[in-house]
Amino acid sequence: MTRMGRNSLYLAAIACSIGLILVAILPWRGFDPSGHWHRIGWVPFLSRPIRAVDVLGNLVLFMPLGASIALHARRVALVRTSAVALTFSFIGEWSQIYSRYRYPSGADVILNVVGAGAAAYGVDQFRRRWTRAGTESAAAASEVGGRGVGVTYKVAATAPFHDRGRAGVD
Repeated sequence: MTRMGRNSLYLAAIACSIGLILVAILPWRGFDPSGHWHRIGWVPFLSRPIRAVDVLGNLVLFMPLGASIALHARRVALVRTSAVALTFSFIGEWSQIYSRYRYPSGADVILNVVGAGAAAYGVDQFRRRWTRAGTESAAAASEVGGRGVGVTYKVAATAPFHDRGRAGVD
């Protein structure tokens, strides 16, 4: 795949991730223009009962966004990923203030940013190890025991599978 095609694919993945996030966190019913400031969880992880499913959901929701941004970037994208995740998380939580059925929280914002950052970090580490492993195996194939001895591989021709007994090696 060409670089241009790969970039388009990564940008489409980022757009889909943002769309998924907006569908999940924006309040789609119960709009109240007066706002429900009394429902805000001002102190992260202490203001309201936090369930494990909420914590896991907030972490996982932003992971595709973090992974997509990290794949699109050529270098470590933790700051960029965190900024984008913080922006969309804040927009979502702010919009929940005006819903009768949602409970905005600072913990949600923190968990969203951590989820996106963890995915970006994981993709970056995977990319570094993958690149390092490819470089090391290429170096090992070209040198034997660090002595700089070149190795040439010869591929032997073999007879078809059903005639294994008469394999000829050139």
